[in-house]
Amino acid sequence: MKKIYAILTALCILLTISACSAGSSDGETGIRPYQLSEDQKEILEILGISRDIQIISFTAPEDAQSLEVSAYRLTGGGEWDDIGGGKISKGGRDVPADALSGTLSIRFMEDLTIDFNISSAGVYSFQSEPVPNSASITASGGVALDSFQEIGVNSETPVVIMAYGNIASIPAYSLEDYYEPSKFDGMDIVLAVTMEFSDAS
Repeated sequence: MKKIYAILTALCILLTISACSAGSSDGETGIRPYQLSEDQKEILEILGISRDIQIISFTAPEDAQSLEVSAYRLTGGGEWDDIGGGKISKGGRDVPADALSGTLSIRFMEDLTIDFNISSAGVYSFQSEPVPNSASITASGGVALDSFQEIGVNSETPVVIMAYGNIASIPAYSLEDYYEPSKFDGMDIVLAVTMEFSDAS
């Protein structure tokens, strides 16, 4: 239990530090992998989660009123089934009316839940629903956002995909495969995380 509290505390500190320097220094609006400092990398390595977590910096377009993060599981019928996520909005108790920028951390847990922390004028935490699993998983792997990407308003964009299977190794995928679910045929479990800036609060 103490270890869990230590991890959560350290992660919140890391995300708060990240939020202070998040966003694009050149004024670009969009998303990009957060560039960890050496100290931040060391914290994640000490906690043993450096390979399990993705951190994304975001700066919303001016007309965006909210950020929604969604988690999906690919069904046997080739459809993405919503399994949870979270949303923050400008104004009110969430985010100041003149800002929607910060960092998003995404961590895939051993029980196949996904933990989210959105850091933007505060830290907001969410978790996806558990994913039932009767398969014997021998390999896992995925793909994540690896460069800056501009995102318009009301455009849902995949940022991480993880695949699990009873196979020797996971094939190489791209984020564009999110739009062609048949690419994941043969995988036992496929999870995806998307981000969307919306003009609705």
